[in-house]
Amino acid sequence: PFPVDVRVANVSCGMFHSLAVDTLGRVWSWGSGNFGKLGHGDEEPRFVPTSIAMFETAQLRAIKAIAGEQHSYMIDVDGRLFQWGRPLLMANRDSESINPTAEDRAPILNPSPVRSLLKSSIVDLASKYYHTLALTDQGDIWAWGDNRYGQLGNGTTVTTLAPVKVNLPDGAVALQVAVGLRHSVAICKYGGAETVHEEQRRILSWGTGLALGLGEVTETTTPQLVMPESDIPWSHARYISAHNCHSLAIVDSDESGSSANLFVWGKDSSGQLGFGDTVSGEQPQDSGIPRVVTNILPFLRPPNDFIVSAAGESFSVTAVGRSGDAPLPPAEEDLFTINDRDADSDM
Repeated sequence: PFPVDVRVANVSCGMFHSLAVDTLGRVWSWGSGNFGKLGHGDEEPRFVPTSIAMFETAQLRAIKAIAGEQHSYMIDVDGRLFQWGRPLLMANRDSESINPTAEDRAPILNPSPVRSLLKSSIVDLASKYYHTLALTDQGDIWAWGDNRYGQLGNGTTVTTLAPVKVNLPDGAVALQVAVGLRHSVAICKYGGAETVHEEQRRILSWGTGLALGLGEVTETTTPQLVMPESDIPWSHARYISAHNCHSLAIVDSDESGSSANLFVWGKDSSGQLGFGDTVSGEQPQDSGIPRVVTNILPFLRPPNDFIVSAAGESFSVTAVGRSGDAPLPPAEEDLFTINDRDADSDM
């Protein structure tokens, strides 16, 4: 458990480890310590959330921490990106080499800044398996890692550990990024509107597989608009998530934002798209185009105004509720309830 005075702001789960950022900007880690991915200067496991001392000593405050497969990242309040864990899955700070030396292969046991991005202010990041996307405050996307299927979005299939800029369409400003096993997804806006419902938002994808949502197109090395000719109101896209071989998006139904739809696409081998129940004998329904999940529609309507959804490796989860319902609990209340409510209020 966390110390009783800790209130968690956000959590990220990797393959065998987890990270959390509390409301004071401290980073906590627990789970397997292989490759130093917990950030404590060793490879020992931690069985309870443990604050990363290096950040506290340096008085660095985090806004988000991201747990990858065998690596970890942290974004601080000044937009600097830090990384630790297995080097072959992270940004190479000095070169584009994909044939690292023994020194390059050594685990990074303590958080280290990504030097090649120090001139950029990072506001969000997505990393799961073998590639990573970093979003800047200017709406640019930097990418690095495995690129055999074009998932870095720079028009090549050359794998690189040096961050490369994603080739976004002219006029596109990225707002959010997500990554799967061999694909990437982003919400972008066009134009200079001040509010979400004045913007011309679009979802773009690149890489390979049905998780692109591009219909018959199953591989591309540059970002492509997801079903631009459909009647889906992409201009009201609110949130995206991706994992392994499927993607999902929360899209407001209209400009009022009073109701929303959940769209999913990709592989459905374990029923993760939500179209059928494999337990009752219905067959999985792979889909290369976005489709609405109809059985949760009643929950995506008023008075519920809090909606968040996430794609797991072979499952999906959506949480709904009323964001103003839960006041902060007293300090002596059960810690799990405290953390759960705090996380809801920040999302």
